[in-house]
Amino acid sequence: MLITTERLTQLCAEVTACRRCPRLVEHREAVAQTKKPRYKDWEY
Repeated sequence: MLITTERLTQLCAEVTACRRCPRLVEHREAVAQTKKPRYKDWEY
């Protein structure tokens, strides 16, 4: 199965906007806010 860049972009948007599982949303948002010590100086 070949996935196009357009479809992958759409899927990424759907996954990051999904709020169906509160526990997963909480984890995803915590990970986004907390940098790992080895990457603390990186800008991303």
